[in-house]
Amino acid sequence: MENEVSNKVKSAIASLNDEQLNKVLEFVEDLRQNDLMNKRAEAAEESIKYGKVVSFEKFSQDFEAWKNKKASTR
Repeated sequence: MENEVSNKVKSAIASLNDEQLNKVLEFVEDLRQNDLMNKRAEAAEESIKYGKVVSFEKFSQDFEAWKNKKASTR
């Protein structure tokens, strides 16, 4: 089955002109990028759900405290 699909894809790609091939490649790249974004979004949602992330305000406060601590140790 896998070989059959692979052969069909190869045959279809071989019959495309350059413009069509570029459109197919753009489409495939868009699919890959969307999949990556969705995976990252799912990971972020899970992190938020389980409290693994902090708010931007809390992060900013912690970062400022870290900078002050680092500056005072110099």
